Amino acid sequence: MNPGPAKRDLAVLVADRTMDAVVKAVLGSGLSSLGVRRLTHTIVRSPATDSGVYRRPHESLRPLLSSHRFAVALFDYHGCGAEHRLEVRDAAAHAQELLERNGWAGRARAICIDPELERWIVCTRSPMAEELGISERSVHEALRKAGHLPNAEGKFDDPKAAWEVLLRATKTGRSAALYVNLARGLRLDQCTDPAFVKLVGFLRRHFPA
Repeated sequence: MNPGPAKRDLAVLVADRTMDAVVKAVLGSGLSSLGVRRLTHTIVRSPATDSGVYRRPHESLRPLLSSHRFAVALFDYHGCGAEHRLEVRDAAAHAQELLERNGWAGRARAICIDPELERWIVCTRSPMAEELGISERSVHEALRKAGHLPNAEGKFDDPKAAWEVLLRATKTGRSAALYVNLARGLRLDQCTDPAFVKLVGFLRRHFPA
């Protein structure tokens, strides 16, 4: 009897094109330094961006139920539709429950990024200056003038707004390629964002190096 095609390791539901590109860069770069082996994966983009991942992750991932062993649903807190009435953990729990009740029990993780994906890659430890073609000093000066001061970890309270300041200052157009290059230039083992840590923890548990 033909056993059929082997299952792929991971299905990843993302909110938009930018998140698609960043996740692809992170998974493609290899996570061995974080204790995660290389894995086969499929990335699915929600037709309704962040709110679609929050409200209906099971619908987007349903076609992959039998062909993938595990799944992750990623979405931004800002823009998901729950940010004015639920805490971040409750928004993630809502999406998690939908996955658990619809075929993914014990093999999926819903992760809400607070406030948004930019928190992973827009930080003083990423190659922002190099990507924008300006000096580190110019980056810090532009952000300081706009009131965006990094914390001790190099993160910004509003990373998306900080990034917009730099794009305007350098007359650079927004593109997924820029995000990909920032993600590739990060030291992933130094990323302490809670959502990223949860993602790595899930992957390390199911796909240990």
